[in-house]
Amino acid sequence: MLSAAADDLHRDSKTRIKMKGLAKHLASVQFVSDIGLMYDVLQELSSLSPKLQKRTKRKICVLETFIENPSEP
Repeated sequence: MLSAAADDLHRDSKTRIKMKGLAKHLASVQFVSDIGLMYDVLQELSSLSPKLQKRTKRKICVLETFIENPSEP
């Protein structure tokens, strides 16, 4: 679709160049890899989020400890 827009002579040259660049970026291995990584991270967060939302006394204490005593990298 972007390739078709990049070749559309009814569009101005600036727009066609943008479309070619965008199509190239979206098809790059790095971009596709980054999307895969984001998908994996979001899957983990979707699993973790409901667990963290359950406010048990123990979890609150653990999280407060993390805030008070952050670990060194």
